[in-house]
Amino acid sequence: MTNLFDHIVTDSGHAIRTGREKGLLRCEDEPIQAPGAVQAFGVLVAFKEEEEGRLVVRLVSENSERLMGYSPQQLFQLENFLDIFSEDQQESLLAHVEFVRDESTDLTLSGPEIFTIWVKHPGGNSVKFWCAIHMNPTEPDLVICEFERENDPDYPLRPADITPPPEPRNMLFNEYTLEELKESTEVLSKPLRLPQRLRAGRGDSCGLQVFDLMTQIQDQLADATNLKTFLKVLVGVVKELTGYHRVVVYQFDASQNGKVVAELVDPAHTTDLFYGLHFPATDIPKQARELYKISKTRLIYDRDLEAARLVGRTVDDLKVPLDMTYCYLRAMSPIHLKYLANMSVRASMSISLKVFGGLWGLISCHWFGNHGMRNPFPIRKMCRLISNIASRNIERLSYASSLQAQKLINTHLVGRNPSGYIAASSEDLLQLFDADFGVVSILGETQALGKISQSQEALALLEYLRMRKFSDVITSDDIVRDFQDLHYTPGFSVISGLLYVPLSDDGDGFIVLFRRGEAQEVKWGGNPHEKGVGADGAPGLEARSSFKLWRETVLGRSREWTSDQLELARVLCVVYGKFFFSSFSVSLQ
Repeated sequence: MTNLFDHIVTDSGHAIRTGREKGLLRCEDEPIQAPGAVQAFGVLVAFKEEEEGRLVVRLVSENSERLMGYSPQQLFQLENFLDIFSEDQQESLLAHVEFVRDESTDLTLSGPEIFTIWVKHPGGNSVKFWCAIHMNPTEPDLVICEFERENDPDYPLRPADITPPPEPRNMLFNEYTLEELKESTEVLSKPLRLPQRLRAGRGDSCGLQVFDLMTQIQDQLADATNLKTFLKVLVGVVKELTGYHRVVVYQFDASQNGKVVAELVDPAHTTDLFYGLHFPATDIPKQARELYKISKTRLIYDRDLEAARLVGRTVDDLKVPLDMTYCYLRAMSPIHLKYLANMSVRASMSISLKVFGGLWGLISCHWFGNHGMRNPFPIRKMCRLISNIASRNIERLSYASSLQAQKLINTHLVGRNPSGYIAASSEDLLQLFDADFGVVSILGETQALGKISQSQEALALLEYLRMRKFSDVITSDDIVRDFQDLHYTPGFSVISGLLYVPLSDDGDGFIVLFRRGEAQEVKWGGNPHEKGVGADGAPGLEARSSFKLWRETVLGRSREWTSDQLELARVLCVVYGKFFFSSFSVSLQ
């Protein structure tokens, strides 16, 4: 990454990032975790402890004088960074430095440590700040502090005028039914007892009040008995806690395309309803998805706010770009800022949902209007906790779905031997999985499930699956797209989707269920094939310019397999796989 940035050296000998060098052409190549700048409503100071316990500033954002009263050059000239704090505040900072240095601190789980601190202003007064402190594992001797004023008149948490516009924004230009409007505006969550001092970002908010609020949220989420209800409660809780105009849950599919599976929107500010819309994988490139797995929240205060560059004490301090993976103030990609502008979104926050070790989806929050908006540090910290709580609850509901699936399969299997079940209960299997027909293959022997349409296509797929010896449950609604090493000269005109259930670890036994292809209408938030427009400051990189509702008729795909059907398949695989295999092999001898 060192060759992706230019810098200049000031007369005082300090180095400043000036931007990217030309030649960065692909969005996935952008080093978003090391942008070399912060959002200008806060200040970043990074220091190292040197001899005699002195804290020496190595990096600082160029906006430090406006917020803290000290220019970067003045901070570099300090013999000890502690000099800008009173004695009791010095002790507080040192205690938090010691805390984040503890080996047991888990940044991925809890994020930076949050506390309040008073800074002695050169004018004589002291100013109260929120501070987020952490040490990135990539440079363990560098302590990173992010400061935001508790009461900032230039960049307030919420604008003074939050009156809805005369006409709500309409970007999709779509017509919707009253039922669709209800789906996107109905609140299923219960009102939160939200302390006003916490919403205002007051540092003296009682810890017991915060604990009580998290308990309220956790209880509501834990009461949900199915995923649809859970997601509706989740968007309601997040919207009330954060105050954004729109909150959606965005779930990734196997191809990393996204689909909005829950939404709560304020129709006074926008009539765009995202529920059910699809978005292409290119909207969230690979490195962004990887970053979401590590850093649970990401906030943008104002898409038009100019970033504040990092200034290094020496050129050497800029040779390795600062890893800002865990930073709250991390400046955003100009491509993404252009993307938000094209959506008419002024401010946003995203909360990742990591389920069973993978990125399941995102909670995405949007704010409209002419001025920026953000939540104070305590609420942003709570959003990290909500990420953990929501992710665990999605896993809980997945386990519950597995147990229900197991009970359902047990009900169908009562009083039947496994080999007899496969032969006699093909209609049960097809009905359980909403499949058109299928095949059982064990030890080279095959048995049809239902009436097979286009047997040659089924045989070609059967031989392919025997060759590949998959050991996991696999689904596809487009076999040509998903199995590009599958070669069948006549082509597939009937079979488009399959669900593969292994019955043995070595791939010698499996059930495969097929679905016919059919024409489907898919609604996208903008044309997914659009190339986009160049983003300012990022030559060669692109951001989609239109999100007008775009309908696509997809031919040759089957109905999508649902999460419940996938759970049924996993239960069938785990609970009955070897049982089926051993019993069937005995019956063949």
